[in-house]
Amino acid sequence: MRLDEEALLRLMAVGREQRLIEFKGAGNWDQYKAKVIKAALAFPNLEGGGYLVIGVREVDAHRLEVEGLSDEQLESFVYDDVTAAIDPYVDPFVELDLYPITTAEGLTVVVVQFNEFNELPVICKRGGNSLRAGGIYMRNRRRVETAELAGHAELREVLDLAARKMLRTRIAYAAEVSDAVGSERKAFDDELGDF
Repeated sequence: MRLDEEALLRLMAVGREQRLIEFKGAGNWDQYKAKVIKAALAFPNLEGGGYLVIGVREVDAHRLEVEGLSDEQLESFVYDDVTAAIDPYVDPFVELDLYPITTAEGLTVVVVQFNEFNELPVICKRGGNSLRAGGIYMRNRRRVETAELAGHAELREVLDLAARKMLRTRIAYAAEVSDAVGSERKAFDDELGDF
């Protein structure tokens, strides 16, 4: 689901980051490149994906505020540049959307929305910048942060999501095959007629 101003303000009203949404203060693409790459490894491994919102700062432990991005900062977030930076680190490919939200006060934030993985969990294929090649990342339940899977509970969650997706795919395939076999059988029976 694409965020709009109303949904963003509702999420901010909680006063802190949550498992499916991460907030960062104002800055440009170069400042947040490493954070976006790490988010691209983690959010797709969550059911429903997640959001990284840039231009919202933490005022204190229980309050967030839209500070917005300057035009120069906003223009630095280019979809092709973001996907090109992410691609060397993720396997399989991560689907994302990148869009601005402007508040009634005229302040603009940028949202990087990550879709959940399609078939297989996202794995880090290149180390560096505190990332480990071969690692699986996620937003933790206990402490809301992006980190490599450290426990069995998170691993089970990712495996369960992958298993459910695979099962849905296999069921859909079986239904297609069944329909095709049924159609062929009917055509064969029609051809035989009263023979």
